[in-house]
Amino acid sequence: MDMTLELSLRTAFSIVPLIGAVIPLVGIFVLMSKEQNSSSTSLMVANIGCLIMNGAYCLMLRTSNPSEATLALKMEYLGNFLFYYFFIKFSLSYLQLDVRHRSIRVFSKIWLVFEAAALFIMWDDKRREMAFGEMDFGEDVQYGYHFLSKEGGIVYAIRYSFLTALLVALIIYMIVRRVQLRKQGGTEKHSLSHLIIAKFVVIAPLALELLFRFNFEVVPLFSAVAVLLIILSVVEGDIFNILDIGRGWMVENFDALFLVADKSYGYLDSNKYARENFEELSGIHKGEKLSGRLEALFKSAEEEIVIADKHYKKYIKDLNIRGKIRGHAMILVDLTENYNMMEQLKEAKLRAEEANESKSNFLSNMSHEIRTPMNAIVGMTEILLRSDMSEQDRGYLMNIKNSGASLLTIINDILDFSKIESGKLDIIEEEYEPMSILSDLGMIFLNRIGDKPIELMFDIDKDLPNRMYGDSLRIRQVIINIANNAIKFTEAGFVRLTIKMTQMAEEDMVDLGISIRDSGQGIKPEDLKKLFGSFQQVDTKKNRNKEGTGLGLAISKQLVENMGGRIDVKSEYGKGSEFYFNIPQKVIGKQLAAAVKDEAVIHEPMVVSGHMGDKRILEQLRGMAEGYGLRYVDCYEAKDRGEKVDFFFVDESVYQELKEGIEKYFVSNGTELCVLQNPMRETVWNEQVTVVNKPLYTLNFCQVINHETTASFVETDNVMNFVAPQAQILIVDDNEMNLKVARGLLQPLQMNIDTASSGRQAIEMVQEKRYHIVFMDHMMPVMDGVETTQNIRKLPDAYIRNMPIIALTANAVMGAREIFKEAGMNDFVAKPIELKDICSKIRAWLPGELVRKLSAPAAVQEQIPEQELPVIEGLNVAEGVRNSGSLELFTNLLGDFYKLIDLKATKIEKCLADGLIHDYTIEVHALKNTARMIGALELSELFYKMEQCGNAEDVDTITRENPAVMELYRSYKPILEPYGKANEQDKREVPKAEIIEALDRLGTAMDNFDLDGADAALAELEEYRLPEELGSYMEELRAYVADVAMEDVMNTGKKMIEVLEGFPE
Repeated sequence: MDMTLELSLRTAFSIVPLIGAVIPLVGIFVLMSKEQNSSSTSLMVANIGCLIMNGAYCLMLRTSNPSEATLALKMEYLGNFLFYYFFIKFSLSYLQLDVRHRSIRVFSKIWLVFEAAALFIMWDDKRREMAFGEMDFGEDVQYGYHFLSKEGGIVYAIRYSFLTALLVALIIYMIVRRVQLRKQGGTEKHSLSHLIIAKFVVIAPLALELLFRFNFEVVPLFSAVAVLLIILSVVEGDIFNILDIGRGWMVENFDALFLVADKSYGYLDSNKYARENFEELSGIHKGEKLSGRLEALFKSAEEEIVIADKHYKKYIKDLNIRGKIRGHAMILVDLTENYNMMEQLKEAKLRAEEANESKSNFLSNMSHEIRTPMNAIVGMTEILLRSDMSEQDRGYLMNIKNSGASLLTIINDILDFSKIESGKLDIIEEEYEPMSILSDLGMIFLNRIGDKPIELMFDIDKDLPNRMYGDSLRIRQVIINIANNAIKFTEAGFVRLTIKMTQMAEEDMVDLGISIRDSGQGIKPEDLKKLFGSFQQVDTKKNRNKEGTGLGLAISKQLVENMGGRIDVKSEYGKGSEFYFNIPQKVIGKQLAAAVKDEAVIHEPMVVSGHMGDKRILEQLRGMAEGYGLRYVDCYEAKDRGEKVDFFFVDESVYQELKEGIEKYFVSNGTELCVLQNPMRETVWNEQVTVVNKPLYTLNFCQVINHETTASFVETDNVMNFVAPQAQILIVDDNEMNLKVARGLLQPLQMNIDTASSGRQAIEMVQEKRYHIVFMDHMMPVMDGVETTQNIRKLPDAYIRNMPIIALTANAVMGAREIFKEAGMNDFVAKPIELKDICSKIRAWLPGELVRKLSAPAAVQEQIPEQELPVIEGLNVAEGVRNSGSLELFTNLLGDFYKLIDLKATKIEKCLADGLIHDYTIEVHALKNTARMIGALELSELFYKMEQCGNAEDVDTITRENPAVMELYRSYKPILEPYGKANEQDKREVPKAEIIEALDRLGTAMDNFDLDGADAALAELEEYRLPEELGSYMEELRAYVADVAMEDVMNTGKKMIEVLEGFPE
């Protein structure tokens, strides 16, 4: 070889390893100038390993001592381990694979253990052969360097193969990522290129070492080249500075407060937001003690804090190094915007709740305002229907009555939907008797059917228990909603209510299945999904003449679901529909609601037969008879065979048609003849037959078989087909005119009716006399109906505590039923009072022995022709007579209205002057109703306007307009004076001692500030016919009582007593 080339190569073999040591040393200095993180730290250690590896290899090349060469080999492989492990760890960290994949982090730890074990084997003289099979020390004389000739062992082969495979995988991953970034600019693309080349540089010597054997080792040299490439990437791309700058920028500018302290709470670092919000950080130096406020923030356990009207979420992290706390980091995230948003949401929610409450109050007032005048409309219509009149007039009245009922249904739907919407419609569970519901439903549905050719049928499970636990009112409401629809959309055919039970897993629980099926027009398939929506009506073109809100089914669905049930529908357009729902109910006891008693079966088998116009009812009769173990026979077969029949059921229409033949054969043979009648259409007055009101079902069937005679009552035009002359009734209302109307309404029942004008008077009266029922007005001044009832229930007398008290209310919303029940009331009647409702309550709560069924409908009053009515200025007399029910009652009411004018006008003006707007509103509300009742329509409208202003607390309008209203009110005094004086003639004469006692009670009540007692005493005086000398005193007395002028009342009372004492006995 040429001497010059040989010399050059000798020089290269001496210089190259030295350069391989210098390159990583430069890299170390470069990296020391950068901010440290996990990636830069790994690269720093890899550079140190490369420095050790190349330095040790330089020593090996220069030594001639085998022992020194062996030591150099050990140091070389220490550097080799550090270089490869941390070079690959740097790559994983830079690519963020160790952050994203937990498996990579676990793999790194396992690999570290393997590398440490391999290094231990290489350093152990006894085990080194596992790394290198044979090892000889030699010299290359030509180029002037020493070397150790090695044969690769098992550990050597495994390690280098593993490193090669791992580097190949990383190269492939980086090439794929580089391709994905080919269209992007920036330093990351170039940095990846440098890393890929570096990996190729590193993997090349590994492959060469595995495939070939060289005396001169190439791994140290190639590792230095790889380090050079990475350093170039660091310098050119400034990758670590970019990361550091990026992280620093994020910390500095992120909208949160960052603060770092040492373990003793000395200042270390913060961002600009922290410095802006904490003045004490201005000018602070590292290591300086933090202020007490900041130290307290670090130590506080509160997670949410307020700084300068801003709300922050606090995060604290203890900074641990090798298991010891070296510092603390705090982040305060600004939640002010979220907090303000939450506050706005809370405010919006509050406004929504207030709006909903206002809506509920409006609906409550609307209910009261509509129901109160309808009390007169519906109630007086019932009274007028008792009178003689032409068929045309009777038709008009029935239209009024039916329209009123429809309007009430719509009002109730809207109110119920509103309560459901606001979550205030509660399910009130209590014990109830299911058969009592069915009795009411039968009459309601028959009344709804009217003259339609529809057959109403009940198919009731014979095992239905006598008592169950649930919300019977809501169940009844759902059934009525669905059945009313069935009747409304069925022109002819049938409507069938079916109730069946299925035993549930719990012993005392049943799944109550209720369905209503009809033969009506049915529902189109595409309309089925609309049925349970709010304000939805289907097939509107065809049903445009059908009244309703479209809320009934939506309400029913919500009610059923609130009771834990489910509701659905099946329908075939043109053939009919079936709505069905199931609700879980608890069974109370084991007694059945209806059963055939053993003693009723006088022989076996008892034979039942029948003849109906509708074959479906005949089939139902057969099913019931056989279900109760009786024998059913066809009536014609029984007649042909001469067979004895115990009970013969016949439809009223068939009975009228075949009456002679039926009575001739069946009645003459001792058969009990049972005529099924629709009490809304026909009334059978025949003592030879047992009248059974339709629909026929288990209860009335068993009653017939058991020979249990029960009065059959009709709840429409013939509602007055019973009397109760022994019944003692008390009606409590602060409005004297309402009391008179109620007395007139119930007069045909021949009951003994007392009245009380205040809660306190009612409490006294129930202690003096035993009443069978007390009707209690809900809204009364001083002591309302609820408070009065609560006080009555506290009385020691057991009879009084259990005496039926029924509320009279025009406010049927906002949980009125629950309020009455909680107060101790047994039931309630909604205003306007419908005769059938109040009569049904009377029958339900009066002891049975007091009720006597009439053998014929009650006599009706003669109607006075309108042209014969008197003409009274400012009054619609016809309206007043209609509202009152009779001319006699109307003229009586005029007298009552007259005598209260001065008293009420003074009281109203006193309330306004004293700022008692609530009391003012109560007074004008009462006068609004009484004015309308007597036909003073203009005055009633003005009082209504004043009531609305009172509810709105519009004092300015009241103050401005009240004088004109009072002037019009007082103008009726001279107009009505003749009727007031006529009333005096109707008053009863009493001994002067009785008058003096009433005056004494009045004085005592005023002395004790007992306003209820004073009103009661004054009302008692108003019923007496007083001497003319006391007339002017009574005017004063009324005014003084209204003005609560205690001394004036007592002085006037004393004067009246003095005048009375001057009269002879």
